Amino acid sequence: MLRKNPIQSRILECAKKIEDLEDEIGQMIRPYLSESSDFYSVDFLWGCDKSPFGLCVYHKIEDPAHDNCIFCNEPQERK
Repeated sequence: MLRKNPIQSRILECAKKIEDLEDEIGQMIRPYLSESSDFYSVDFLWGCDKSPFGLCVYHKIEDPAHDNCIFCNEPQERK
């Protein structure tokens, strides 16, 4: 079995923190979604006036290109 080097260990610690934060965000948005929050991603770049929490949300499977926020119908990539 290979021993983890210090950088690998730190990266894995950071990855666990990211996973925990994604779970926390999922719990916060779950009441506003029609299905599991695991199917959605929150966009942190754009505000959304129609979202109950002020951020755009995209369905990961039905809208992988993030073309249609479930609240305002705006794309993630705006010009």
